[in-house]
Amino acid sequence: MELTSRPNEVTDITADQLRQYIDAHSQTEYLIVDVRQPEEFEKGHLPGAKLIPVGTIVERMAELSRHANLIFCCGNGGERSQRAADLAAKNAGFKVFKLRGGLSAWHEDKVSGFANLKAIDLSGGIDKSLLSAMNLEKGAERFYEALYAELKNTVVGPLLNGLAGAEEGHAREIHDILTAMGAAPKEDFDDFYESLPGDLLESGETFDEVIQRAKDDKLGPVALLELALGMEFRAHDLYAALADRQESAKLRRQLQELVDQEKKHGNDLLKGIGMLAEALG
Repeated sequence: MELTSRPNEVTDITADQLRQYIDAHSQTEYLIVDVRQPEEFEKGHLPGAKLIPVGTIVERMAELSRHANLIFCCGNGGERSQRAADLAAKNAGFKVFKLRGGLSAWHEDKVSGFANLKAIDLSGGIDKSLLSAMNLEKGAERFYEALYAELKNTVVGPLLNGLAGAEEGHAREIHDILTAMGAAPKEDFDDFYESLPGDLLESGETFDEVIQRAKDDKLGPVALLELALGMEFRAHDLYAALADRQESAKLRRQLQELVDQEKKHGNDLLKGIGMLAEALG
């Protein structure tokens, strides 16, 4: 799906249109700009969204210049996102869109969609964030292995097995990035990855907490996949936020590749949830 907008004008799009557009495009082609306040953003936001409160949009306009399509949103798609979008539309070269109904419409829309995401602490710098991300990938691998053990004889068995292997692949890509930066651990990848505890998941919880919660709440197969979905889109959010902070075009591109991979995993899980729900009746 493509989004069309006239120069110097703001075009409204629906939550369903935005979902279809995100599904079909790399995040290098667009930027979702959340114009609410930080405390609102921290309670939840759309995958990969960049926080620029409406009162700072003019002074931070340069941060938007590398993105061809700008999609503005606020809580209910009202005055704040309209004002920010109008200001951006006055700048030549921008195609500007506004999410009609804002996050309220996104949540009310019945079409299956992305998980709502909490804010991620990136204050430690790119190298520390990437080292933490490797541990998150190890935790995700452990989680998928546990899910596969439970669901290997269902229609999603092959999907879960593939996702478990993909997490190590992501960690290897991160290690390559750190090596190019001169910030890689002294050990080679295999030894370092083996030493990681994988005790944290991309949902922000510990591995043990999630497994215990699944047991305590007696989560069924579909609910377990929904946990994995939230994990994937938190990873999407992490890499998108890291990419947006980099001046190096090469590093941005490498991180955006991880964004697109995490987005694909999330979409695969959405399909898997539908398949499993249908199979279970």
